[in-house]
Amino acid sequence: MKLRMILLVSILLCISSIAMPVFAAGNRPTGVINQEDENNPTIVKKRFKVKIDSEILKLSVNLKKIPKQTKYDDGTYTYTAELSEGTEYDINKSDSIISPYIGTVKYYIYWIANGETVGKQHILAKYAYQDGVWVFHSASRSYSEGKYNTDKDELLWISTIFK
Repeated sequence: MKLRMILLVSILLCISSIAMPVFAAGNRPTGVINQEDENNPTIVKKRFKVKIDSEILKLSVNLKKIPKQTKYDDGTYTYTAELSEGTEYDINKSDSIISPYIGTVKYYIYWIANGETVGKQHILAKYAYQDGVWVFHSASRSYSEGKYNTDKDELLWISTIFK
């Protein structure tokens, strides 16, 4: 019995001596997982670039698939569009607690009618950064430098291509 007790104490001492250096060094398990600071400007920018890339893929498909109809005095014309090369974006800090950052993107598009390119414009899209995720907010299409179409049919078409 005495021998068993000595053996058991020896085993426990060996186990504790193996585990002790880990805990003695201050590496106690805390259950806390290191996470990115979602409001760090570098992380915000990185996530916005990822969002833009996913939007470009979606828009590339939807612009071809969802035609735009425009009514003129001499009739209604149907156009499709394609994304042109390049986008411009900007991120601004806001005073909002819910959306601490606002992002804007200019997606440049070519209008196509009867297989020919008939014009180039851009879509200005706005995004809000909420709980670490960029969320689409609104968009409008330019028809002249600094002027955007806010017609209800236009806004409906815009919202459709961003879905």
